[in-house]
Amino acid sequence: MKWMCVLLTAASWCAAGVQSPPLGFTRTPGGTVVRVSGIAGAFVATPVEQSEVVSAGFSGTMGLLKLATTVRALDAAGEVAGKWDAPEGPALFGFDPSGGAALVWYGSTRVFSVLRGSEWAATPIDAGSLGGEVLGVALQDSRRALILVGREQLTLVRVRLSDGATERETVIGEGSGPAIVWPSGAVLFRAGEGFAYRSPDGTQQNLELPDGELTQMSAGWVQLRTEAGGQFAIRVGTDARIFELPEVSQ
Repeated sequence: MKWMCVLLTAASWCAAGVQSPPLGFTRTPGGTVVRVSGIAGAFVATPVEQSEVVSAGFSGTMGLLKLATTVRALDAAGEVAGKWDAPEGPALFGFDPSGGAALVWYGSTRVFSVLRGSEWAATPIDAGSLGGEVLGVALQDSRRALILVGREQLTLVRVRLSDGATERETVIGEGSGPAIVWPSGAVLFRAGEGFAYRSPDGTQQNLELPDGELTQMSAGWVQLRTEAGGQFAIRVGTDARIFELPEVSQ
């Protein structure tokens, strides 16, 4: 009945000629990209013609999809804007404040790359010098990267893109991946029996959610797909909220 109410609400918008507001994009367990629209509590999920996606991230302005040996960029409408060769395996994506540039971490080759427009640039960042597992990435601005590192305690490291030098380290505390990092320095990460959202000012909100996989849907939304198959949308911010996502509409 709950999902029926969601779909009926969406149908009433369509009947009234009102377009559902876009929320962002997600990825299904089968590797299909899904567009989510509507308002909190009344979402509609519709598939996009992208499949076999291993990893994904969406800023609201741009989306990046990692397939087996390629990366595709999507525009805000979900249309393919570029395609490039890439190493095998999954990737981590993080964006700059505009959402139009991205930092990418390829775990299989332990390489960081930056995408601006249609141009890729290698970085001198030495993953070995970070002292732990790379769990999340972002671009603070055009000159600096933010990298969440799993050590004895989670640490957010600010690194210069010009020479790979560490400028600052901020200890977050106990936690692990999966995680999402924002250009502001906000972080969403696994903590205890749930997740925690840490604001740029250091305040932290605990979220009672099961373990699963995180995908950034847009600048202010994150998808959680649980190991049991549940789908949630997390609206991040100083007062983070959790909503269930509906099944995909065909």
